[in-house]
Amino acid sequence: YDNREQKLVVRYVETMAEAAIYGPTTPINFVGQMTAYKATCTGCTGIVYCPPRQDVRDGNIWFDDGTYGRIRILAADPNIPCGTIVKATNLTFSDEPVIGIVLDRGGLIKGNIMDFLVGPDDDMDVVGRQRGVNYEVLRWGW
Repeated sequence: YDNREQKLVVRYVETMAEAAIYGPTTPINFVGQMTAYKATCTGCTGIVYCPPRQDVRDGNIWFDDGTYGRIRILAADPNIPCGTIVKATNLTFSDEPVIGIVLDRGGLIKGNIMDFLVGPDDDMDVVGRQRGVNYEVLRWGW
């Protein structure tokens, strides 16, 4: 038995149902879309769905995570549990990867779409609808 020979196997999933099956025990990646939303969107309360139910009406679009530091808030499909940390790459609005945490849900956020919380003065068209976004799950839920 030699630890140096073990390789981390990342599973690429196509659906969020697959993500729910493999995510708790296996590192997963998937390709999807990214859209943007504001705390004041139609149907939004301004308080994110997941505990600690952060109030984002004041424009605070960040979450301070004990492991990953200051990261962006995302809304995701219910198959992705609250507290999941993802790294998004292949974005047109950022040359650097975006690290985010799933703290919200949305009526239209189903499947491989994640919704990126933007500030009250931000132009949502900068994010638009990003296709071909690579998502790497860094932590599955809390």
